[in-house]
Amino acid sequence: MIIIQGLIISLQCFIFEYSKKKFLQSLLYLNNAIKLMKATEVALYYTGEFSSKSYNENVRPTLMPPISQPEMSGLNWRDHQFMVKNCMRSIGKLNFTSYPIIQKKYNIFIISLKKAYHAHKYVCGKFVGPASGSLRSNEYSAVQEIEKFKKLRLKILKG
Repeated sequence: MIIIQGLIISLQCFIFEYSKKKFLQSLLYLNNAIKLMKATEVALYYTGEFSSKSYNENVRPTLMPPISQPEMSGLNWRDHQFMVKNCMRSIGKLNFTSYPIIQKKYNIFIISLKKAYHAHKYVCGKFVGPASGSLRSNEYSAVQEIEKFKKLRLKILKG
């Protein structure tokens, strides 16, 4: 959770500085967001190295009632919703074509986001199985649900 909170702050500061045309400062925040997204990827792969017993006893219960809401998904927690609604949508409206270095860094951010989703699919595929229903819905597998979220969020970001 703390990584996503840092990501939200970095993205909000990036948007603010970019809107004020403080491009050097905005790059610093975008770089922070890239680092935090890479940290997310690493944390997910680390989780993927847990034993099934450890994952099922220590990680999975935190994603289910009574700790989380019924039919909830980690990708649908309030902090993720806030990030999508307030950060990603705002960033998706920005135009970086006049600022090639920011566009390049933004593309790196998109790549790091895709890698984090890949790592998340790895964890779900390993512990839940590629065809098992997600915590959110049995309509889609956990891996399909993550892919669906990835596509929706990349569309918002024009990635």
